[in-house]
This record gives sequence, C-alpha cells and structure tokens, in this order.
Amino acid sequence: MAPMDIKARIRNSAKEPEKKLSESPKPVFNFIPVSFVSDAYQRTVLIATLLVNIILWVLILIKVQGGSKPIPLHFNAVYGIEFVDKGYLFFELPLIGLLVFGTNFFLARHLVKSDIFLARFINSASLLSQIFLLISVFGVLYLNR
Repeated sequence: MAPMDIKARIRNSAKEPEKKLSESPKPVFNFIPVSFVSDAYQRTVLIATLLVNIILWVLILIKVQGGSKPIPLHFNAVYGIEFVDKGYLFFELPLIGLLVFGTNFFLARHLVKSDIFLARFINSASLLSQIFLLISVFGVLYLNR
C-alpha cells in the first residue's frame, strides 16, 4: 500500500458528515425516553421490579387456587390470625405493587431529564416496595400451609 493511499483514506474519512449533537434521541415505544432506557441502573431496576411482580402473581396463582375459600390474610404475633376472608383478596398485593410500579415509573420517566438521581431513587423505592410485598406474600403463604 502506497503512502498516498493511506493519506487519501484519512482525508476521506475526515470528510464524513458528523452527527449533530442538537438532535434529540427518539423515544423507545413513544413513551420511554432513550435517556431513561440507556441508563444501565434504570434498566436493571425496572427489569428486577417487573420480575418480582411477576413472581408475586405466579406465587399467588399457584398457591391460592380458586380463590373462593376463606384463608387467613393477616397475622399478628400478639393476637394470632386477625383477618380471614376469601382468597381472591390476596390478589390485591401484587395489584398494589403494579400500581406503585406504574406511578413510580411515570414519575421517574418525567424526572430523568432534570434529575437523574431522583429518578433512580424513585425506581429503587419501587423495587424496595415490591420486595416488601414479596416478603408479605411469603408470610401469608407460610401461614396458609
């Protein structure tokens, strides 16, 4: 390869058009900003939160079959079983978790452009609430053995 060929290649590569920085990235699915999904921490927390919520639904669907028979839904260490009702009320726990996730996701999505720390904190709180719901589901399922 001649030295002139290398210099010509370098000159031609320098003439390629540069991407404009002013162009904003297109959103994913038209409601999730790219900056929200491109952050590895946000993505990991969102996936973990959805995974824990799916585990909640699956555990309850497997363990509470039918849902019409009465089961203990609340236990107190001092008084014992305090609340017994139909099993389908147990599905409120993952539904509440889904509502918390949706609300926090909506808030974090709007805050990601102005304050990334607050968006991360809100998504982490969503994951933490799902974990607390999972612990409570395990407690009620242990009570219903």
